Amino acid sequence: MVSANSLFAALMGLAMANLATASLSNPSSQAQALQARADKFAARSVMYRRGEDGALLRRKIAQRAVEPRKCMHSCWRKDKKDKEKKSKSKKEKKLSKKIKAKKGSKKEKNEKKHKKEKNEKKHKKEKEEKEEEDSE
Repeated sequence: MVSANSLFAALMGLAMANLATASLSNPSSQAQALQARADKFAARSVMYRRGEDGALLRRKIAQRAVEPRKCMHSCWRKDKKDKEKKSKSKKEKKLSKKIKAKKGSKKEKNEKKHKKEKNEKKHKKEKEEKEEEDSE
């Protein structure tokens, strides 16, 4: 397999040769077009070697190597079913947690309301008692 560096060098050599011949016939437009293509390829090759796209490419290749074969053997179907069950159970757990959280907050709100009502009743009774004492 040809390495990226040797491929890059060969293509740059071709681009430079084309650039030299193109500059003889029509120096302005063809030379600029070829130079732009060479720069674009150089930037892309550097990006693939050490950039995010390169990491993405390596990750995809690794994932393909690890993924199970998509055949209809029972072993693969069993793995697929297990994965589906796990994903469903995770979703159900998340939903139940959300529901429980909402219920808990409703209970707390109700308790706060009851406390407020009790306090208001106490204050009313105290005010009424004070008014009765003052009136007497």
